[in-house]
Amino acid sequence: MTWQFVPNMGGRFDGPNIGSEDHFKSSRLSSFVREIVQNSIDAKPINSKLPVKIKFELQEIEKSEFDGFTGIWKHIEASRNQALESKNKIWVDRYNEIIKKYRDKETIKILCVHDANTTGLTGPVDGSPLGSLYAVTKGVGISSKQDDTSGGSFGHGASASFLFSGSRSVYYYSQVNEEEPVYRFVGKSMLQSHKSPYDNSIITVGTGFYANEDDKLTAITDDKIPKWAKQFRRQSGFENGTSVYICDTNFREDLYDETCISLLANFYYAIKENQLEAIIDKEEINSKNVKEKYKEYKSKFFNDNQRDEIDADFIEDCFRSIDTIIKPTLKEKIEVENIGKIEWYLRLSDEIKWRKIGISRSIGMLITRNPKYLEVFYGLKNFDMFVCVKGKMGNEMLKKIENP
Repeated sequence: MTWQFVPNMGGRFDGPNIGSEDHFKSSRLSSFVREIVQNSIDAKPINSKLPVKIKFELQEIEKSEFDGFTGIWKHIEASRNQALESKNKIWVDRYNEIIKKYRDKETIKILCVHDANTTGLTGPVDGSPLGSLYAVTKGVGISSKQDDTSGGSFGHGASASFLFSGSRSVYYYSQVNEEEPVYRFVGKSMLQSHKSPYDNSIITVGTGFYANEDDKLTAITDDKIPKWAKQFRRQSGFENGTSVYICDTNFREDLYDETCISLLANFYYAIKENQLEAIIDKEEINSKNVKEKYKEYKSKFFNDNQRDEIDADFIEDCFRSIDTIIKPTLKEKIEVENIGKIEWYLRLSDEIKWRKIGISRSIGMLITRNPKYLEVFYGLKNFDMFVCVKGKMGNEMLKKIENP
């Protein structure tokens, strides 16, 4: 098996900014955490009462243990040569930088994100465009979310992981339940269109796959899956679910604090409601300790200036909503016609200098604190409010108006 970038057949020529990476560059860690955790929550079996579990950790392995680690560099070099031919100096320099930094290393560092109590990447393995296996690895502008209360619509999360890969390559390994084959594995690389390193007369598309060498580049299954992928998943202690392996990672150990900050800011309510548990390196966050961990990491954010590569303004907004959840003046659960169940928290205080409503869908992830038509409150005292829309109809409505 090798990395395969199919011919573009005279069609679209992909530049080096494939996908939606430009959406994330100013706060890539916040975007990465938000999207990858949201995808895991969306993959929770519909009738499951167990919390989704997610684990972030770094691993290191000898590059010689897997041909995919070395095989991608032919395509990276060809992409650099294509950028040179196109006189794209910015990307020539970027490719040269990553070649110098990562290509000749004997070991490879991998950022691993494992989830559990999820469905895994389900669907046929014959290349048919159905199910989450196809949507996550090959889909563009499609969604495999299980229902309309899920956290994402047609978002850009599929490319957020690539922001932390020096070689712009990510592998997906999944263990599923009630489907055969149980184990699935696919590698994906987002580069740019380039001359094939095997035939210079062929111009490829910009996205390639480490997969079976058949017409549909189907997923690798069961015994053919590389041992390291199975080993890292087994070490996590998780069973059904998905592991995302981000290779030649530029994620640093000193970003673990910011990862916790971003996780708490975006998913405090989900953790509080026992929908989510997380392990970031060795730090465990769950419904029993979430209030204590929030206090700890809020202090690190404000007092220790732990703000690298995260959206500090949005996180401050999230913290205001969390403070309202923790110390509400009033709170209530109600049923609203044509919307369904809603849970709201209202905080009144002389310390509040604003009038804001934070809105989330059922998973508890804050969508906005500037909801359309609810931004002006003339003649009212200052307040802070958090509203979680739990009803299916309300979630459908919010999903339609949410930015992709």
